[in-house]
Amino acid sequence: MLWIRPWHLRWGATDAEVQRPLPGDELVPNPKLAATHVITIRASAAEIWPWRVQMGQGRGGFYSYDWLENLFGLDIHNADRIIPGFQNLKVGDIIPMAPGGFGPPVVVLEPDRVLVLGGTLDTRTGRTVNVNDAMPGTFFRSSWVFFLDPVDERTTRLIE
Repeated sequence: MLWIRPWHLRWGATDAEVQRPLPGDELVPNPKLAATHVITIRASAAEIWPWRVQMGQGRGGFYSYDWLENLFGLDIHNADRIIPGFQNLKVGDIIPMAPGGFGPPVVVLEPDRVLVLGGTLDTRTGRTVNVNDAMPGTFFRSSWVFFLDPVDERTTRLIE
């Protein structure tokens, strides 16, 4: 754990990418945990974007190990194509992470560039707390960003 955890918290990221401010950072001003994962994709940001906006349970999956997610009963199935019906994502939409629709809302969406999920979750009900609601006694605040950083016309760094 002493070696693996620090590596995993910044998997694939340069020092500059770890320290770089990203959209959504303001949602959790003093995080108890922060991780930066980065990969290089041989595609333009415009080619990657349709895959990002269709993610979610019952949608395009999360492009990870669906067999592992399904061990927990999440019923995840990763798409192998662009699904037109899931391309109209907008701020306020929920990205479901499990059956029943539980998941974070979209809080920032800039096509071909940034998708931020997050907010404040009431840990008793599992529901997102609206900005004008009273803060529950126990809550979880999160920000999950997918930032497409073009390297050139055919290469993009996906910073998560």
